[in-house]
Amino acid sequence: LNEGLRSGDIGSFMSPTTVDDVGGYAFRFAYQFAFWAIVITILLNVIFGIIIDTFGELRSDNAAKKAHMENFCFICGLDRFTLDTKGPGFEHHVRNEHNMC
Repeated sequence: LNEGLRSGDIGSFMSPTTVDDVGGYAFRFAYQFAFWAIVITILLNVIFGIIIDTFGELRSDNAAKKAHMENFCFICGLDRFTLDTKGPGFEHHVRNEHNMC
């Protein structure tokens, strides 16, 4: 390990194996495959997690904007509850008083 760290990579220190050396070849294959499977899987899961989280955040932002557009008057800023309880209603207010839609 010390030699591998000083020379740049551990592969330059390790002696090459051939298919004839069954024990060494099988161990190196299993070690390299396990490293690939673990590291690549974790890195891809992190990247995919970031992407999915970003799209989820965009979806929730769009839902919040849609809810605001459906529950507040664009012109005067009054909310739907106030107009429905103390006035002629939200739909009437938007369509007739502001001539929208």
